[in-house]
Amino acid sequence: NNRMRDKLTASLKKSGYKINEDRNKGIRCFGHDHKQLGFDKDIKAKIPSFGFELNLSRILTEICDHIINVPVLKNATNKSPSSGKAGVTLSLKNAYGYIPLADFPYVPEIEGLDAINVIEKMHSNNGNPQIAELNSCSEIRDKTKFVILDALLGIYEGGPFGPPQWINNQIMASTDLVAIDSVGLQTIDAKAKKAGKSLSSPFAKHIQTAAKARLGNSNPEKIKIKEYKFS
Repeated sequence: NNRMRDKLTASLKKSGYKINEDRNKGIRCFGHDHKQLGFDKDIKAKIPSFGFELNLSRILTEICDHIINVPVLKNATNKSPSSGKAGVTLSLKNAYGYIPLADFPYVPEIEGLDAINVIEKMHSNNGNPQIAELNSCSEIRDKTKFVILDALLGIYEGGPFGPPQWINNQIMASTDLVAIDSVGLQTIDAKAKKAGKSLSSPFAKHIQTAAKARLGNSNPEKIKIKEYKFS
């Protein structure tokens, strides 16, 4: 459930995945701490709001040709500085998995980069506009081809950490990160409203910022939803 943990080999093992680095024997699976793979020294994502240039994972820059982004349906209103209050952690926020945040105990440190400062700044102001700025990086933007949102279960309060809080029974898919995050946010807010809890939308300003940056469409009147039901 936590995109930051998914980056590490030990966490993939804990989740039941079999680690495999051989491209000729099945599907490769490993974290970017595997054999100190770490971050690319040359290819960086610019975060203009804080003047950051953040190194990208070498899995992204050297190994992946395309990205299929697979978020989980969860809100993000936790006050922890390592998770922030971005409203939701869906496909756009998932891009934080490509940059150095809590990785320094596991991979070589990057010269001149203060890990704690990066974590705090990237989560300040509810991650807005940092999330949109990160997703505007060509390496991320050009390689991301598809999003599959695991909305079978969901969290609508106090996320992104913790066990699921309701059964939603949906799988959502789109080529538009902004559109699918908008629909995901609406789904979370609808459940929160029904349960008499606070909405996540007041915190999720990064979705509109991403739309303004032409990363996708957030206008509900222009989002066409096709539903398929399976018995």
